[in-house]
Amino acid sequence: MWLWASSLLQKIDWGILLGVVIGAVVTYAIMADIQASRIADLDAAHAKAIKDQETALNDQCAKNKQLTTEVSNDYQSQLTDLRRQLAAVKRVQPNRCIVPTPAKPTGGRDAAAANQELPHTDGVYTDDLFDFAADAEQVGRQLDACQSFITKTWQARGQ
Repeated sequence: MWLWASSLLQKIDWGILLGVVIGAVVTYAIMADIQASRIADLDAAHAKAIKDQETALNDQCAKNKQLTTEVSNDYQSQLTDLRRQLAAVKRVQPNRCIVPTPAKPTGGRDAAAANQELPHTDGVYTDDLFDFAADAEQVGRQLDACQSFITKTWQARGQ
């Protein structure tokens, strides 16, 4: 076997073999360089896509903040106006006690219920009624502000 290998080694043209090996190494180096270049291009494209997405998200966040600020400022000005109106009504109307009175009998099946006396004769102060009405109005305006926010959000998204 050693003789066969030695005779085979004598028949090989070392120049051709060396050329083939060098060609393979050069081809490998070129392919590695092409692959590295392609990876760099993909990395750059990926970084640009991430940057574009970040910019889009930041822009959307800024729009959302602006929309929230607008709706909040509108709601706060409505509350300020409501408080001002409540104070004006309380200044004009003196605080007095209102005692509920039983309803007059109208006849029919509800006549018996209307003739019953109220369990107590405590009254309600007008300021308390105004405060209760203002609280109810504030809740209504809060719901209006929420509805406005939702509507404007949907409009901003084009839906």
